[in-house]
Amino acid sequence: MTPKVVILDFDGTLVDSVGIKDRAFASLYAHLPEWPEIERYHLANNAVIRFEKFRHIAEDILGEPYTPETEERLAAEFSACVTEAIVACPWVDGALEFLREWSARVPLYLVSVNPAGELARILEAREAAGFFREVYATPWVKTDAFADILAREGVSAADAVFVGDTPEDRAFAEKAGIPFVGRDSGKPLGEGVPVFADMRGVSAFLDSGGAPASCPACGEPWRESGPRLPYPASGSEDAPGLPSEVAVCAECGTGVAVPPISDEQTAALYGEGGYWKPVDVVDLRPHLHPGHVALARARWAFVEPFLAANGRDGARVLDVGAGHGFLGVAAAQGASVRCVEYWAAEPDSAMLSSLEAAWPRLASACALRGCADAADAEGAFDLVVLSNVLEHVAQPLALLTLVASKLGEDGLVLIDVPNGDHRFKADVFPHLVFFSREGLSRLLARAGLEVLACEGFGRAYVKSPINGARRTLKVRAVERLYGLRRLLPARVSAAFFDSYFGASRRDADGTWLRAVGGKHQVVDNEGSDRDGT
Repeated sequence: MTPKVVILDFDGTLVDSVGIKDRAFASLYAHLPEWPEIERYHLANNAVIRFEKFRHIAEDILGEPYTPETEERLAAEFSACVTEAIVACPWVDGALEFLREWSARVPLYLVSVNPAGELARILEAREAAGFFREVYATPWVKTDAFADILAREGVSAADAVFVGDTPEDRAFAEKAGIPFVGRDSGKPLGEGVPVFADMRGVSAFLDSGGAPASCPACGEPWRESGPRLPYPASGSEDAPGLPSEVAVCAECGTGVAVPPISDEQTAALYGEGGYWKPVDVVDLRPHLHPGHVALARARWAFVEPFLAANGRDGARVLDVGAGHGFLGVAAAQGASVRCVEYWAAEPDSAMLSSLEAAWPRLASACALRGCADAADAEGAFDLVVLSNVLEHVAQPLALLTLVASKLGEDGLVLIDVPNGDHRFKADVFPHLVFFSREGLSRLLARAGLEVLACEGFGRAYVKSPINGARRTLKVRAVERLYGLRRLLPARVSAAFFDSYFGASRRDADGTWLRAVGGKHQVVDNEGSDRDGT
């Protein structure tokens, strides 16, 4: 979806003015012995207006009074240094063309920390003022300016986009819930947001409606297959940064959420209890979670023969996004291969603490190790599990490559993801990637792993109980029955849910995709499609 409003930063985004203001600060203070401290403060506070910097430097670094006369003198000297230089500096490549094209298509707004009078003179001298519906400069704060723009245009934050070049710009946009696009001026913008060398790249990206430059699964240059679909979010309408559409790759059939959820929003969701709901302690008695137990057992049953074929009878397992930890329990109780050391990588500290407390009665014979991030897991592993993880990651190749580096000799990766669940779920938030079988197979290959199996499991999605369109009497009855799970042994309720969801049933159109990647070929797995096609 093309944005309805485009908001632009000025310095470093539209004009190549990087360094001009740094040199202006140096002209004011470089002769002082305190200059190294002043410079560090200036560079660390890009979003702070110059007048606040002047005051801080005077009072907190130099220990001098900050008077109106001091401010007037410093402001005049600073402005004299920067105004002519910014008027004369070149446009960022493609910036003038961007302004001409996009000002004719959507409302353009300029939001800058420059003083209003100074910025007005610069825009007039550059013959650029007419491109903008309104210019917001100091004393406006960027977040207040964003709110005023959205109210003025009558649009939601998701309908706008902010283009900037600093990490502070990104933080302001994310605080306001506005999608951010970066212009690379040399400042670190972090991962998880689109960043372009010039405004031509920004323009092409906005024309694509926020789709990625390449498919996160197959890696091919992005081409879309057919019209976009609405992002299913019944029940999550008020979630911050909610995507609006799903675009599908014409090469491999993998879907992507547009626009994606930011890294910061994702980290907050999974690391602070937002995904499991805010709780301090999770009761992990298996009979209270029969669905999770059934799925964990089905996943272990799928991968266990591959481990056994590699000559394993005991295995070190790293479970990324371990959640309830029932995969580790199933692995510790394996028939031919048993987990002897289970590493649970789980960013939610309450969930991990609950698992550590419950582990002695869940799987006492297996050692448990916990960490917040897979990168912190120690040693080489026989199996790394990514179960219901990759669909939450905008750039799954980076995570898959990381975990593949954790594998020991003949190590395996088990992946379990929904099978394009945007097609049948009523609410997929916060999923970002909707894998096809082809896309998942190609992702494994891109990570340097041989595809040993890639299959569909579960009831066909058109008949799945998870299908949001199938609110049958049977589905409603089972939902009510779920409330009685406390009264049933875990083996009984888990077996029921295995049958109900078809967790162990192979079906190309099933609810889930299950794949195993490794470093070499192993023997057949009871009818598994061995070449991954």
